[in-house]
Amino acid sequence: MYFDITPQNILRKYTGSETHVVIPEGVTEIGVQAFVQNNTMVSVEIPDSVNIIHQEAFLLCKKLVSVKMPKTLKFLEQGAFRRCECLQSLHIPDGITEIQGGMFGECQSLVSVTIPDSVKSISDRAFSGCCSLEGIDIPKGITAIGKNVFDGTLWLKHHPDEFVIVGDGVLVSYRGKNPDVIIPEDVKFLTQSIFYGNQKNIRSVFIPETVTALNDSLHCNNLQEINVSEQNPYYSSLDGILYNKTQSVMLIYPHGKKSSCFRVPEGVTEIEEYCAFHSVTKRFMIPETVNKIGDLAFSEDTTLVFEWYGRQIPIFLIKDWASFTNPDEQATWALFAVFSNGIGILDFLKDISIQNFNKMSGAAYPYQLAVFCYDMDSGIADYLRENIIPVTEFAIEYDLHEMMQKLLDSGYIDTENIDTLINFAIEHTQKTSNAEMQVQLMEYKKQHIGYFDPESQFKL
Repeated sequence: MYFDITPQNILRKYTGSETHVVIPEGVTEIGVQAFVQNNTMVSVEIPDSVNIIHQEAFLLCKKLVSVKMPKTLKFLEQGAFRRCECLQSLHIPDGITEIQGGMFGECQSLVSVTIPDSVKSISDRAFSGCCSLEGIDIPKGITAIGKNVFDGTLWLKHHPDEFVIVGDGVLVSYRGKNPDVIIPEDVKFLTQSIFYGNQKNIRSVFIPETVTALNDSLHCNNLQEINVSEQNPYYSSLDGILYNKTQSVMLIYPHGKKSSCFRVPEGVTEIEEYCAFHSVTKRFMIPETVNKIGDLAFSEDTTLVFEWYGRQIPIFLIKDWASFTNPDEQATWALFAVFSNGIGILDFLKDISIQNFNKMSGAAYPYQLAVFCYDMDSGIADYLRENIIPVTEFAIEYDLHEMMQKLLDSGYIDTENIDTLINFAIEHTQKTSNAEMQVQLMEYKKQHIGYFDPESQFKL
């Protein structure tokens, strides 16, 4: 009566109020949120006929203390027992190969968990927030662990080792105080959160030859240097920067590495996503060999100088939502890749033409590319001439001095538009207290166009 079971033997919903629940024999799957927010169930018996417990099946069962799991269970989906605040212990059946994300997250009374040897991986936040969890044996065969898996557990808090290494060489956490970290030789896999809570203190990291997977673990705020053993078959380093073994892919430019300008080495063909995101270095020289730049490889307020065609083409990165393929996906900056309705910067630079220029979306990047490439295509020159006022106003708004000088050199700023642009620059000065662009335009007018009112130069 209280079990809504489909003809396919899937328990879709339980609506009863018993404290001890026995799921009927013959049920093969427990559906998504089948018991969600049940506030009466204290214990549950799951029959051996069940082989799948679906996502969040027992989410927020706040009085659930014990679960009898079936020996035949093969799949336990993410968040299945998340936020079961009274759950005290659990024996995961042999045959489960993965503990999925958030499986037991925020089970505050969970004291012990038995993980079978069949489990090979544990996904993100599986035990995060289990503040009473102290007894947990991790099988030697585990080869991969996600981020923040054990955050907030007594097991991690009281772990005696400086390097918490589990399973088959999986480094879960670094708990030491030395800012210059040397990863132990027996480590193969670094979890994404090994420096969680310690990120600001890490200055340098050495990667031994045994490491095969880094998993975005080295994006630390003040990290200045990454060095790799020459014997490592997967990774390499040059001047403290992380590359793949052949140094064709730049993987991580340490966030705390300070430079007025960094020149990406010739031969690099790809810059990995998040490579220099939040870097304190704000100017990068990009060689012609680069044909791919990953999403969010660089932060906004960074200038990329493309050294192509024997010239330098500086592009200042801003959050230009109009250039995104999907504005709802804030993690994607569609600056460089080809997409269905247009092209990105790199693709335009491979074939500079008015046809490709017209395929670019947004305004920020076409404006800048028009200024530095107008002399390579007559159609782009016409575009710049026709849009000289909004393009120049863009340069003023973002204080892009290289762009402004190129605009002044173009000859398209003349008697018809100079006063409009000076007035815009004056308004910019009033907002920002930065009069550099205003002075630059007024000096240009004085030298190349003629009369100007000297008093207006000091108008604020």
